[in-house]
Amino acid sequence: MGDFNAEVGRREPSAMSSAVGMYSLGEMHEAGEAVSSYDFCLEHELAIAYTMFKQHPMRLYTWIFPGGDTRNQIDCISIAHRWKTSLMNCRTYPGADGDTDYQLLVATVK
Repeated sequence: MGDFNAEVGRREPSAMSSAVGMYSLGEMHEAGEAVSSYDFCLEHELAIAYTMFKQHPMRLYTWIFPGGDTRNQIDCISIAHRWKTSLMNCRTYPGADGDTDYQLLVATVK
């Protein structure tokens, strides 16, 4: 897990890699490339868990700009490729009481 502050962004099915699934919010930006399949995750054989499961958009964002106008998916849980089939779900829990602008991100593993 990590606070990478990187948006992985949406990908077309033809552009998928083994590290990034097709379910994500927003567009990939420069910081996103560092944590995406193109660099870090491929090098370390990791998959980004929240991109593997279709969720309501409200269950995808991990950070809210103070004031509530902007919501981004900038934090992630990554898992080794060999354990990827053990993932059952990954989503946020908006409104979890933590007195922070971040949302609780939880992965369920068998």
